[in-house]
Amino acid sequence: MMGLKNLNLANRIFNNTLALTIASAGQLVGNIILFFYLSRLLQAEGLGIYSTVIAIFHTVILGCAVVNPYIPRELSKDLSQTNRYLIHGGLISAAIALILTIGLDLLVPFLGYLPQTEIGLYLISLAIFPEAMNVVLFTMFISHQKAKFISFTSLVVIFGRILISLLALYLGYGVTSLIIIYAGFSYLSLLLNFIFLRRFILAPRWEFNFPFLTKMVLELKYFAGTTILNMLFSQSEVIVLSLIGGETQVGFYSAALKLVTVWAMLPTSYATAIFPVLSSTYQESRSRAVDLQNRSLKYLMALAFPLAVGICLTASLIIPLFYGPGFEGSIFTLQLLAWYLPLAFCNMILYRMLYVRGEQHIVFRIQFASEIIQVVSAVVLIPIYDWNGAAIALILGNFSYSVLSIFFVARDKSPLPLLQISWRFILASSLMGAYVWICTPVLNLFFLIAGAVVIYLALLLILRAFSNEDRLLFKRLLSFSKDSPPGQPSTVVFDIKE
Repeated sequence: MMGLKNLNLANRIFNNTLALTIASAGQLVGNIILFFYLSRLLQAEGLGIYSTVIAIFHTVILGCAVVNPYIPRELSKDLSQTNRYLIHGGLISAAIALILTIGLDLLVPFLGYLPQTEIGLYLISLAIFPEAMNVVLFTMFISHQKAKFISFTSLVVIFGRILISLLALYLGYGVTSLIIIYAGFSYLSLLLNFIFLRRFILAPRWEFNFPFLTKMVLELKYFAGTTILNMLFSQSEVIVLSLIGGETQVGFYSAALKLVTVWAMLPTSYATAIFPVLSSTYQESRSRAVDLQNRSLKYLMALAFPLAVGICLTASLIIPLFYGPGFEGSIFTLQLLAWYLPLAFCNMILYRMLYVRGEQHIVFRIQFASEIIQVVSAVVLIPIYDWNGAAIALILGNFSYSVLSIFFVARDKSPLPLLQISWRFILASSLMGAYVWICTPVLNLFFLIAGAVVIYLALLLILRAFSNEDRLLFKRLLSFSKDSPPGQPSTVVFDIKE
């Protein structure tokens, strides 16, 4: 068993993944609750207006995320530079936020949306600045392995926002009130994050170094390119759908999409937590970093395939449960979008591995090619298949991203045995799916899911899907908090046979 110097991978990855997952789960579950009531009170058009505004907002604020992958990669190498990266990263993000706010406000009149949608876009633009600053603070917490503060802030903000939003709907206010509430809580999130930064990491002090700022800007070149592509094309299928089909069609699509993206919190949280660890590990041993990459893919595939099969086969039960009558058009959309999950789970690890290897220019090219495929597919397919065309476009874009990422990750002869990693999970998911397909007409959703979980876990045991090292890892992760004193390092569980 080999350990990494001064690093307990198991504890760091588990604790930060758990914290980020809790934060993401709270946010996504809260949004589903809001969608639940919004769809019943305002139907597909109201849901579509809200979804269109939020989709465009999320697309715009991606432009503020230019420092997100860069700072954790660099700062994790030398935490004594925290204040310097905080100040200069904040200046860059503030400048970007100002440009994006002005740009969005100038663009709104030319989009041809309903008046209520236009008002919502003007209001939500006020939240761009706090979200940009939150990105910088987020990188500080991740670099210092203090994701629990992200979790706390996210939970406070999301539950506060959802409760007040539900109250506004109950009192008869419309979509505009929800957008005002959203913007207000963005400022509350910034305030809480800043308090935690001062209390538990450092009190910021002014430190301006023009050569360092110039160096940062130059090194952010490829990160900025990827970020601009994300900003231009993220949720491109939603934006194309809103322009071609209107807000009502966005409502049908968003109803299905929300039930899929709720599961994307798992790879996002895990990959975000593992990124600084993967970066520091790669500096010490390339082989250990590759092993960590492949183990991560294995664990995520173990979740992705049963989720995709289960959601696809139970969509006809899930949509009426969450949205009630009037959303039958979202059932087939959900069946299509279920297959987004294995692709997204895989992509979350692979593109970060390319970043760790210093190949951000490759990530830019992959992003550019796949986004073009997604946009072109959306433009071609949406006029033919309406909102289902948007779902197909999303799948095609992510599939191309996966294929290109696999090619470039494996190009330098790094071991990437995807079939060996995944075949047991594919087989177990298929057999589980046979049970779900047969029993769907006779069992309610709760018993159907419970039976599927038991069958899938039993099949994993029979197929010996996890090695002794995997089981040892799980055991140590689950028992670490009660067996290890705070701050005491323990043996790394990600061992390499050399």
